[in-house]
Amino acid sequence: DVGEKGAHNVYLELMFESGIGGLLSFLALLIAPAVWFFRRMRVGSDRELSKIFCFVGAYIVSYIINCVGDNMLYYLVLNWYVWFFIGLMMVGQQLREKEVKA
Repeated sequence: DVGEKGAHNVYLELMFESGIGGLLSFLALLIAPAVWFFRRMRVGSDRELSKIFCFVGAYIVSYIINCVGDNMLYYLVLNWYVWFFIGLMMVGQQLREKEVKA
């Protein structure tokens, strides 16, 4: 049965299940942190931290590209790791900025 296999990739599945609004929301959830990291990478004076931001930004971009090739919405553990890593890096940067200001 074709219905059990699902769509070919994440973007098609989101388009059919939640419409253009769901697809744009998903893309915004991925693109916003990538832009956040790339901006911090360019502005930051700490060279080592800029390398980390470049890595995290590339990690997000690679996840966006991988979503084209596979339907990964139901790979629960993979998605946990992706969002945990992104959140951990964002919170770490915010804590570091507070530490520098103090």
